[in-house]
Amino acid sequence: MIKLILLSIALSTVSSFGAKREFKEECQTQLAEGLKVLEEVYNHLSGVVGEERASNLRQKRSTWPQGLGEILVRSMIDRNLKKTKTSEAEEGREDDGPCPAQHLPYWDCNVPDFDDTKKRGKRSDDFIEHRFPRLSHDYEGQLDPFAYYAEILHSHLSNASACEGTFTDLNSISEAQLYGFLSLMATKTPGSFCPLCHHMAEELHDRLIKPVEMVSGAGHGVVTHFLSHLPSPRTMCTAIAPGCHANYAVKAATHTEASVCATCSFCNILTNVIQHKFLLDQDKIDRIFKNLEKYFFRFACSEMCCLRDHFPKELQMDYKKCQDTAKKTYYRLVDAAKVLLRPERLCALEMGWCQLNETPNLLHCLREYCEESVADNPFTSWVCTQIPDRPADADKFLNVHKTKVYKEKADFHTEFEEKMRVKREAGEL
Repeated sequence: MIKLILLSIALSTVSSFGAKREFKEECQTQLAEGLKVLEEVYNHLSGVVGEERASNLRQKRSTWPQGLGEILVRSMIDRNLKKTKTSEAEEGREDDGPCPAQHLPYWDCNVPDFDDTKKRGKRSDDFIEHRFPRLSHDYEGQLDPFAYYAEILHSHLSNASACEGTFTDLNSISEAQLYGFLSLMATKTPGSFCPLCHHMAEELHDRLIKPVEMVSGAGHGVVTHFLSHLPSPRTMCTAIAPGCHANYAVKAATHTEASVCATCSFCNILTNVIQHKFLLDQDKIDRIFKNLEKYFFRFACSEMCCLRDHFPKELQMDYKKCQDTAKKTYYRLVDAAKVLLRPERLCALEMGWCQLNETPNLLHCLREYCEESVADNPFTSWVCTQIPDRPADADKFLNVHKTKVYKEKADFHTEFEEKMRVKREAGEL
């Protein structure tokens, strides 16, 4: 009897050791692949941002009086645009002058074409640690939000402790393993995040950004010029989840069973985070404006100054007025977001992504996520393998069968898919 007990313990120990070794090897392989995806995607994105911005400006040109849009687009893509020369008198101007010389270094009025932009994105001085290119040339160093986020992903994917140990329950997961799982989801198994992110980005653009563009006079050109720096939904979602990049037109264009299940949860989580981490913190709102003023608005207003002599007289705007317009635009966006991005208003009343008084829970969608994406993630395969195949049995196993709101594709899902199908056929994705 004692021999049988000892043998059982020995076999259990060997089995446990083998499982740990298998998990560690699979984990290390997946993290390495995630790092490769991250670096490849960010190198690609660094070459398309400038082209995207010029395209944005070109699309807006018909709304700008007397060819203002053509002037700005041409200034971005013409390599031979003569560099603006500053006279001695201009060098002594204060901020309230038409174009203060001290701000011109943010923009030298000699913009390279797209090919040069791509080459420049691969130079070592345009990379911060780990050589991630800055996606928005209006920021410096680690203030670029894309590069800063890429660094966070890189650090978690490089953390060897994420692959130590195995899982027995949710309480056994360490912080390194949690962030390793989330980073792998972003780079390898984004699944339903791709359509949800693109769908939400387009909704926010239509509901929040478009109304701000309804400015008359010279302010319209300036505001549109600022907003042209915003990334497209595809660029933004790919930057957040590099795993969406390959075959993006298919991944982001179709709502799956998991994305339909998670629609309400995604909207509530996003709006709550934005509200509590930003919109309800006035000090943070003001600090972000100061950073934008220092690293973006000065750049953009100097860029406008480079072309001031080409503007029709009624559209000319000096540096100070440009900065004032920037400040008004920023706080107007914040005030609008405070109202629009309340979870109950946006998710339930505006978009219909949630039922009234619904209490979403992402765990309700765990079966769907396991079936579509995260089963191959080493951090979640242990739980996915335990979930029964039949949906009813799975929900009972997860103890969500009494509280889960079972959903099917709604009209807004199918409308989005049709809109994306048209874009895909037109080559716009």
